[in-house]
Amino acid sequence: MLVDLDAPEGAALGVPFDVCISGSGPAGISLALRLAKKQHRVLLLEAGGLTFTQTSNKVYIGSNTGLDYFPSNVSRQRFFGGTSNHWGGWCHALNKDNFEKRNHVPYSGWPIKKEDLDPYFAETADILDIETPRVPDYLQLHGEDPNLEKIDFSYSSPITRFGIKYRKAIESSENITCVLNANVVDFNLDENADSVSSLVVSNYNGGGFEAKAGYYVLCHGGIENPRTLLNANRQIKHGIGNSNDLVGRFFMEHPHFIVASVLANHSHPAFARYAGVKQAGLETAFYEPTRNLQEKEKILSFGLRFRPKEGIGTAPDTSSFKTRLKRFICESDTLLPLADSAKGDSRVNCPYDFHIKTASEQSPNPASRIKLGKEVDRFGNRRVDVDWQLTELDKHTLKQSALEVGRVMARKDLGRVRLSNWLVDSALSFPDTSHDEVGGNHHMGTTRMATSPEQGVVNKNLQVFGIRNLYIGGSSVFPTSGHVNPTFTIVQLSLRLADHLDDALI
Repeated sequence: MLVDLDAPEGAALGVPFDVCISGSGPAGISLALRLAKKQHRVLLLEAGGLTFTQTSNKVYIGSNTGLDYFPSNVSRQRFFGGTSNHWGGWCHALNKDNFEKRNHVPYSGWPIKKEDLDPYFAETADILDIETPRVPDYLQLHGEDPNLEKIDFSYSSPITRFGIKYRKAIESSENITCVLNANVVDFNLDENADSVSSLVVSNYNGGGFEAKAGYYVLCHGGIENPRTLLNANRQIKHGIGNSNDLVGRFFMEHPHFIVASVLANHSHPAFARYAGVKQAGLETAFYEPTRNLQEKEKILSFGLRFRPKEGIGTAPDTSSFKTRLKRFICESDTLLPLADSAKGDSRVNCPYDFHIKTASEQSPNPASRIKLGKEVDRFGNRRVDVDWQLTELDKHTLKQSALEVGRVMARKDLGRVRLSNWLVDSALSFPDTSHDEVGGNHHMGTTRMATSPEQGVVNKNLQVFGIRNLYIGGSSVFPTSGHVNPTFTIVQLSLRLADHLDDALI
C-alpha cells in the first residue's frame, strides 16, 4: 500500500506494526521487501514524495565547515528511492581485508567478517541488476608484479532506481504500508529511555501521526542518520546513542583526486594492442593495492583509474617517445626519479596521454564529523554541519598510489608518470571542488559498528547501543570504507538485518 501523508487516504497508520523503517533508499526498500516476504507487517516512511520537490529537498540544506565539499542538499536525494535516484550503478563487494584490523590504520576492524555477508551476495546482485562486463587489461600492471591487482567493477544495468523498480511491489504488498511525505521529527522513548515507544511523524501541512512498531530502523543515509539521532535530545540530553560522543564522528568519503599524468610509450606492445579501441575501454581498467603493499608502505586501500587524454585511442603523436619524454620532464619539478634522465628543449606545453585518478579509502578519523548547525529546518530541528577532514595517512596513500603505478610503468617501459603538484606539497592540502572531483558522494561511518559503546554507535547486528529496539541501516554503520562504492554492501547488510529481525520477531 502507498499512502501520501499530505493527502491522507484513511489508512490506519497509528496501529502497531512489526517493524517501522524510515527511509526508502536501497537500505530501506531492500529491508522492507525481505521482511514482507517473511510475513511481517512493515511501515515504510519516506520523507519526500514520488518525485523531487524543493519543499522536501530544502530540509537537507546545511553548512560545510571542513574541507571543501558538496552542498549537503545537492549530494543527497530526498524522495522515494532515496540516493538510488542519482546513483551511478557501480558495484563491488568489500574484500576480506576490509573487515580486518590493520595495525597501521587506527580504528580499523569490523565486528563482523566478510563471511557474514557472503550468503547475501547472490540476492544482492539480483536486487541491483548486476552485470559484470569483461574488461580487457591492456596495460597489465599486475601480472608478475606483487603490489597491484586488477579489479573489475560490476554495474547495475540498467541502473536500478529503487523507487521505479520496486514501486509496484510495494503498492501491491499486503504487508507493507509505505507513507510518503512522512518526516520523522522526534522520538518517544519509554520511561527508562532504553527503547523507542513511537516515532513522531509530520507532513508538510502541519499534520502527522505517531508511528508505532515493535522495532524501528533508521535508513536516512550517512549524513541524516546522525543528524536524526543528535536532534532527538528531548529525553536524552546529547541525543540518542550518543552517550560516548560518537554519533556523527568518523565521517568518511572516498577521496577522488587526479594524482598524476602519464606519458605513454606508444611503441610498447600494450598500446599496439590498444589501437582502434575506444577511449572508454581504458577508463574501466582498475587496480588496487595488495595487502603486502598496504602493510609495506603503511597505506590505505585505493582504486587506480585511467582517464585518457590526447594520444590514446587517437592518432599518436608522431614524435619519438624520447622526444616527448624530454618535453614531459622539462615541464615538471615533480617527475618520478625512476623516469629516464633527459636534457630537453626549452619549456613548452607538456604532452601527456592520460590522467591517473585515485579513488581512495579514507582513514577513520573522529575529527571528521557530522554536527548540528545553528539554523533550524521547518520542523524545528537543527540543520546539519558537515566537517569533513582528511589526514596525513590519506594524503600519503594518494601519493603512494601514484608512485607505485609510476614504478610499474617505468619498469615495464609502458611510459612515465608525473605526480600532481599538490601531492608533493608538504602542507596537508587537497584540491577543492572547483579543481577536481573530490569525492564520490559516499557518506559513511557516522554511526559506526563496533563491539562496545565505547568504540561505536551500533553493535554487530546494527542495534543502537542502549536502545533495545532501534537499528540503523546504510553505510553510516561502516567502521572502515574500503575503496569501492558502498551500495552493494549496504544491501547485503540490509538483508542480514532482515534475517536478524525475523528471528527477533518469532
